[in-house]
Amino acid sequence: MIYLDHHATTPIDPRVLEVMLPYLKEHYGNPASRTHKYGWNAEEAVEDAREHVAKLISCSPHQIVFTSGATESNNTILKQNSFKSIITSTIEHSSVSMVCKYLENHKHFAFLKPDKRGICNIEELKNLPKPDLISVMLVNNEIGTIQPISKINELREEGTLIHSDMAQALGKISIEIEKLNVDFAAFSAHKIYGPKGIGALYLKESDSIEPFMHGGAQESGRRAGTLNVPAIVGFGKACNIAKDELDQALFKTVMAREVLLEELVKLIPGMKYHNFYPQVPGSLHISLPCNDMTMLLGILSNKVALSLTSACMSINSTPSGVLKEVLLSDEEAKKSIRLCTGRFNTFEEMREAAQNIAEAVKIVNAEVKI
Repeated sequence: MIYLDHHATTPIDPRVLEVMLPYLKEHYGNPASRTHKYGWNAEEAVEDAREHVAKLISCSPHQIVFTSGATESNNTILKQNSFKSIITSTIEHSSVSMVCKYLENHKHFAFLKPDKRGICNIEELKNLPKPDLISVMLVNNEIGTIQPISKINELREEGTLIHSDMAQALGKISIEIEKLNVDFAAFSAHKIYGPKGIGALYLKESDSIEPFMHGGAQESGRRAGTLNVPAIVGFGKACNIAKDELDQALFKTVMAREVLLEELVKLIPGMKYHNFYPQVPGSLHISLPCNDMTMLLGILSNKVALSLTSACMSINSTPSGVLKEVLLSDEEAKKSIRLCTGRFNTFEEMREAAQNIAEAVKIVNAEVKI
């Protein structure tokens, strides 16, 4: 089976798994245990991993707080009592958009809309009242567009803080967090060939938030709970690999995507390619001339791993809200699929995947008459 759903998650890199295994077996200490070598070893491993995460985004280790992932990190910031007014976008991940919905009776929200390329109209900030917080993701999780965070910095007023969900950007593009000048950022390890259930929250100022989890002094009192040492070690290794191999990985994912697109265009007349730009490497969004997408996915379910929308929202049968926001018609949105290549994909796989998708379209259209 060919995996083309890297926006949803990535396969764990064997080198990541290798460094995790000792911390699931012989090095099982709690890093909060300060009276013996088991605890000391675990603590040292956590701090080494923190350094690797920090180096990947060019910040200091003390600015990194380990969390269960970007969803927790996003919730932590948006639910801070000090932020009464928030500007965000209409194409955020559900861990931002659903929090906004949950808090709509307690905070004031305003929303930036994207253009047909999938880029938010940052100029709208000039016409909106000054907020306490602006929350705009760096890379969209469905269509892969890179948002102009630097432009937000140019337009924000003094006293307004910036938060960005960077889960889909980490390891795919170079991130120099101090140059982006955000105050908060969220990350997940499983988007960069690391384990699930671990992520990080970047804090420009270490005392800038109220603790979201209570019950212990872990993470300098900012996030209570026994640390998941094996996962943290894996996250650190994944960041280390991403930093060392960024250019190589980007070249491979871009070339694999180009081969896939070329084959799809050749094999599927009437396919529409959505040119969302600028976009992270490996991301591809198309609408298929297919009369029954449910049947298509069923045919492909054991051949090609792909999706219609964000994995977090895939149980919904309605067209993607993100695709509707970028001015796709309901028909185009319903017939769209999201593909994303990764560092382990081969050109041969791309040709086979395109052939499988094309054959599935033919089978569906032969079975389902308009």
